Amino acid sequence: MNLRRLSAALFLLALTLAQLAQAAPSDYQFGTVRNESYTGPGAGGICVAASFIDGCVYLQNAFPAIYGGTALPTGNFSSQQAAMEAWAVNGWTAPGGTFTPGYYTTCLPDGRNFGDWWQDMIAWTEAYAPGRTAYSAQAALTYGGESSAGWSNAGNVQDLFPTAGFLSAAAGANDFVEMGIYQYTMDGDTPVEHSGHAIDLANITYADGQYTISYFDPNMPTSGFFSAVLGAMTIDGQTALTFVGPNGATYQGQNVYLAGALVEAPAAPEPATLSLLGLGLAALALRRKRK
Repeated sequence: MNLRRLSAALFLLALTLAQLAQAAPSDYQFGTVRNESYTGPGAGGICVAASFIDGCVYLQNAFPAIYGGTALPTGNFSSQQAAMEAWAVNGWTAPGGTFTPGYYTTCLPDGRNFGDWWQDMIAWTEAYAPGRTAYSAQAALTYGGESSAGWSNAGNVQDLFPTAGFLSAAAGANDFVEMGIYQYTMDGDTPVEHSGHAIDLANITYADGQYTISYFDPNMPTSGFFSAVLGAMTIDGQTALTFVGPNGATYQGQNVYLAGALVEAPAAPEPATLSLLGLGLAALALRRKRK
């Protein structure tokens, strides 16, 4: 093989390996902390906390060079379960000494579900893996009576129901996507919400004119991923993605819609990916030099 062919082959190989490094293999596992009940104000489950802590495990598995070795899934606590309970209800103190109340002790009284979710997600991540993460979100804030004014990174929050394009871009980059869904029934043309739940996006695909999502459910953290075909409906003049709860999952056989999606993405590519791309660029430069 001559030098030109060798450099071209190296370039293509490097690009292929870089893409594979950023693909989402099935063994990028989430954690196994299970949603549990609590007895505080508005007693119920703590699924937002469960899916968040399990997502912290996912980030470590998907991006070990960035999040491996950090205390992201446990914080200052002895176990992931204790971290989940602290994030949810008991509150926690960051290494710098800042105390953050439990998510459910603040969001329920003030009604800022996505606001407190967003703020607490960032606070925990920056406390235990500082400076590594970029944040973005799409959430139907106005519809839910919220505003992002005063939030951290508010410029990265879009006030709309999550779109398939937004979810696809995040899933394609292996980002951690925590989604808020609501189970509903219809009163004429108006959806009536009955309860909410938090799930984690695993993947979204498009074929034969329809999108299909696969997701992790913290109510069944050892059951693998659940899949559902996405539909759509109009809520308050906007398009909201919908699906029917799949067999075995929360809201089995019931209609749900996606109200918000909060994303954590590594602020820089994995070093291995950068090295592979560097190899490809070097090969391309050598190829051009020989022409």
